[in-house]
Amino acid sequence: MKKPTDKQIAAEIAALKKMKPSVRKSSAFGDDHHAAIDAQIDVLEKRLTDGKIYDRYEPTGDADCDRDDGRGDNVLSAAIDAQQWRDGDKAEKPSADWQELVS
Repeated sequence: MKKPTDKQIAAEIAALKKMKPSVRKSSAFGDDHHAAIDAQIDVLEKRLTDGKIYDRYEPTGDADCDRDDGRGDNVLSAAIDAQQWRDGDKAEKPSADWQELVS
């Protein structure tokens, strides 16, 4: 797969920002969808590397703490998805994953 251009990355950041208010805030399991979208935007805007992504978003192991600081498993997974798309390792844009949750 080909890496997206800077213009495509900027368009994806804009798409994520635009759709975030329309995406359900959380799942039935308590996953914070908005924190996950924010993590994707962060990864794309700041071009975060693996190490930075894990430093910022890896769950601490304390379930209560994870929910309060945006460090749930879904947030880390979303951040990695954005990185994989940005690096050309994944074809589907991050915003495509949120389409079904837009209300």
